[in-house]
Amino acid sequence: APACSEDSRLVTREAKTTQPPQNTHESQDFIFPRFDWYSATIQKEVEPVRVLRWAQLFGDPTPMKAFHGYDECMDFGQLKILYGGMNGPHGVHVIIHGGDACQAIVEAFREAFPEHYPTRIDVCFDFQGEKAYDKLYGLALKTKRKFDIQCEKMGDWIDKKRGRSFKLGGKKSTYQAIIYEKGHEQRQKNVNPDAPLDWVRVEFRIHPTKESKVTASKLQPEQIARSGRWTDYLCDLLGATSVPRVKLDTRNKKPRCVE
Repeated sequence: APACSEDSRLVTREAKTTQPPQNTHESQDFIFPRFDWYSATIQKEVEPVRVLRWAQLFGDPTPMKAFHGYDECMDFGQLKILYGGMNGPHGVHVIIHGGDACQAIVEAFREAFPEHYPTRIDVCFDFQGEKAYDKLYGLALKTKRKFDIQCEKMGDWIDKKRGRSFKLGGKKSTYQAIIYEKGHEQRQKNVNPDAPLDWVRVEFRIHPTKESKVTASKLQPEQIARSGRWTDYLCDLLGATSVPRVKLDTRNKKPRCVE
């Protein structure tokens, strides 16, 4: 199905760079999502020195203040390595975040350390087109109403000059989705002053439960995005490629609409 077929002027961008392509007013056949954040703890038998040696493939290390209960943190740009301290015995913690290289670094990490336990995985879809945000926001509202999902509005909804965000899912939810104006964000942060203002991102944030972490470590971006009941439904509305759903929330909890 075409991406967001409700309006052919809304097109998917492949997001290989921080600059979207020009809007050609053509819909694409499929959406190709990618990893935009990947944090995971490696099995505790792996020594920090081995992980640090691998991380040097992506840049020079810079020491920074540690967090998450670790004593040491080395920053390699889009890659952070945490170890030692209270959480040190659980294993080295790796955070791969944002930017063009995120997908490639995640793939390299998975190949180098196949035994790991993801704590958060973000998968993003990028769109560009006339009134793209309004149309995607409408799809999010449809999902929210169908599944009675907790939601939150953030950003500039009055003047609409500094970017809007709409979040589905609570702070402690396994599944969350955020729709935000990426072009506005890029300009506000001065990352890309020429970013198109009709560039919109749909970002799925998944926090696998303890029993599903190993499963999550093997799934591809489109499978991660579709792992929840309502995220699977939203992916259908977006026109994403259909794949079998693999559940990553193993808690025995009824949906709010059932409660």
